[in-house]
Amino acid sequence: MYTKKINKISKGLIFSYSSAILLMVSCQKNRNTSNETHKIVVAQVDNTKLYQSELNTVIHPSINRSDSTALADAYIDQWVRDQLIMKEAAKYSSQDGEIEKLVRDYRQKLIRFNFENKIISERFDTIVSDKEMTEFYEKRKEQFVLKEALFLIDLVKVPTSTKKLSTIYTNWSNDRPLLNVSIDSTFQALVEKRWYTWAQIEQITQKFNKTKAQRPSSQRIKEGEYEYFLKVIEYRGSKDISPLPYISEQLKQMILHQRKLELLESYKSELYNQAIEDNLIKIGDR
Repeated sequence: MYTKKINKISKGLIFSYSSAILLMVSCQKNRNTSNETHKIVVAQVDNTKLYQSELNTVIHPSINRSDSTALADAYIDQWVRDQLIMKEAAKYSSQDGEIEKLVRDYRQKLIRFNFENKIISERFDTIVSDKEMTEFYEKRKEQFVLKEALFLIDLVKVPTSTKKLSTIYTNWSNDRPLLNVSIDSTFQALVEKRWYTWAQIEQITQKFNKTKAQRPSSQRIKEGEYEYFLKVIEYRGSKDISPLPYISEQLKQMILHQRKLELLESYKSELYNQAIEDNLIKIGDR
């Protein structure tokens, strides 16, 4: 019954304004929107009005005539339904003080949130030094337990046609300089020297021995026209403490978050002390 009433009202409103909307949208394609659009009412439910200016925000001048009509009809229909629901809901919430309290609380939180962001944008320092990060890590490193093993590696790829390949591998695996060794220009590091999971290493090749890699070691495998050298510089098992470089970005975000909180608390203290000085605060008989 109520749904039929809504449909009847919304369809009547849409029928009354569709041709006018279409004409106005069409005219907009040939001229700039004037202030008059802010005065043109295209739909109304009780005392609440929908103006042409709002409708213009969803109907772009480049849309063709038929699409403009369909979009206008759909928007007005939804707007009418929303207004009717709100009108009906208001009958039951007009005496509900809890709703008003929620609105006030939300408004206060929104104002506070926007102001805090303003303070942060004006005073916040986003630079985190290596020393600060290390100190933060050392105090809390027991919190950063690994869920899977990590490997600090050096991984390179060398064509099998490269001369003196065994000498290159021996020198490379023992961190010796590659002197007097002719290395093909396609000799290349495959990954940056940093911490990786085994799954990330296997994305390059699955032929490396994982068990051997669980300690400082070197491996050499052949796949196709290339040989791959894997050097494990350091290993951390699951349940070990995560190495600092692996979680550096996470640490930085934690430090910045803590810094924001401290900044806001400091600002609150400034306001409080100033209010005390200006005799703006009175609590009970104190």
